[in-house]
Amino acid sequence: MKTIGISKEGIKKAFQSEGVTNTARHDDKHLVALCKIYQVQQLYPGKRLHELLHPALAYINRRLDVLEANTLSNPAHEGGITLSLYSMISETFTELGQEAYFGKTLAEIEPKMVSLFMDFDAVAWQVLYQYPTLLCRRMVRSKARMQAALEGYFSRPVKDRSDAAWMILELESDMNRRDVSLPDIALFFFQLYWSINGNMKKAPFWMLSFILFRPGLVDAIRKEVQPAFSADGFSMDYLSNSCPLLHSVWDETLRVTAFAASVRFLTEDVRIGGKILRRGNRLMIPQRQLHFNPHAFGEDAASFNHKRFLEQSKLKKHSSFRPFGGGTTLCPGRRLTEKTSLAFVAMILQKFDLELEPHTQSFPIATEGNPSIGLVDVEQGSDLKVNLRIRTTVV
Repeated sequence: MKTIGISKEGIKKAFQSEGVTNTARHDDKHLVALCKIYQVQQLYPGKRLHELLHPALAYINRRLDVLEANTLSNPAHEGGITLSLYSMISETFTELGQEAYFGKTLAEIEPKMVSLFMDFDAVAWQVLYQYPTLLCRRMVRSKARMQAALEGYFSRPVKDRSDAAWMILELESDMNRRDVSLPDIALFFFQLYWSINGNMKKAPFWMLSFILFRPGLVDAIRKEVQPAFSADGFSMDYLSNSCPLLHSVWDETLRVTAFAASVRFLTEDVRIGGKILRRGNRLMIPQRQLHFNPHAFGEDAASFNHKRFLEQSKLKKHSSFRPFGGGTTLCPGRRLTEKTSLAFVAMILQKFDLELEPHTQSFPIATEGNPSIGLVDVEQGSDLKVNLRIRTTVV
């Protein structure tokens, strides 16, 4: 909190619980705990998750319709349009996350909010490394404008932004009851905005990248997901329950790109591999080392195998497979991320023929040298250029 600029008083109030009565039946919980509680309640399967998922799927469909219209408006549309895969997906999923959680008002206050976040996120590792301001002016400028936009957003009456997600309004109410200052409220929600949108875009990008570099996989997935598309619309239920190949690609993508680490506090001395870890210390468990364990995933654990989870379904429950963390740090947004990513991949493959342009491009390089709060990011300059053409036939 201190790293992103929240004041000492704001941090104190974030952990304030005594003497505050919470009307949402969470008496004596501090703001940090309430944020996690509300995220779980919002994102657990049921009505509140559907309230986020339904408009998110509608947004993806609208976004791809715009791409289709842009292709048709191109004088040489039979040749399709060429674009940056990462930029297109980043813009799509950042705007999707922003609208799903904050409604439409934030974009009205700052129309460039999405591009500001994309600019910030490209160098967000500077925040984690606590770079001096002099050396990270690009990051500081983008962050300042986003903070100003969020201050403007929370300055408006709640009735003017009632399309925000339930958890946003609940958490704001708790902050107001603790008299958290407007700048600190903005920074609290900036941190939440970052955690929401910093990861959602990465999964579909890596997933599509792996698919495009494997001949025959595009057609196989199209054939599998085709029944999800009908005159009645798109069936997320079919995609969730009847597409094992697509899910295998998803799980394998998570396995090779998860880059965060779980942290555990040692409550007693423990011996591991001949070493004694003393009580009171923290233990960091990098997901990448677990996911590349040949004893769990085979001798080809360092390679991408789109059939791995299809042929060995038990791997999904293996103790070494922890793409979303575990225990108290299990990512509450995992279901929304999975469903929107699978839907996006299925929809774009049904609507367009995708080809690398040029065909000689190398596979994107992961930024393994920078810290990540989830999946690994892509090195600047190693994005994919992809040609999109409207499909004339459906398999």
